[in-house]
Amino acid sequence: MRVPFIVKPPAGSDRGKRESSLISTVDIAATRLGGAEAEMPSEMPSQDLSHYLQSDEHLNDRELGYMGAGGLRAMRDDRWKFCQYQDRADGELYDLHNTPWKTTNLWDEPDQAQSVRGTFNASWLTL
Repeated sequence: MRVPFIVKPPAGSDRGKRESSLISTVDIAATRLGGAEAEMPSEMPSQDLSHYLQSDEHLNDRELGYMGAGGLRAMRDDRWKFCQYQDRADGELYDLHNTPWKTTNLWDEPDQAQSVRGTFNASWLTL
């Protein structure tokens, strides 16, 4: 998570933009197809981000970011980052408003953790 996603605009455009929206590496395919004005297959779980280059505004059109790799599943929104490990009872939960550098893992803190974990666990079902 928080991997830079750099896109070069089509030839003839020198427009640059810094965007902090939640995106995913699965969006690379759709963005390339969109830039080439090619049709995107309907079954492709990807979002064309070409419109980000044409707008001067901050485009926050995704509420959740998802990442899965090996035995790790992770989700984040504007406030929370939630990581769950396969075959393990522990994980990571960070309040990004209070600890943006993820220095305090709230996984075992009962006050907030149950509610946030429940919200993110329900979101897995929609992915």
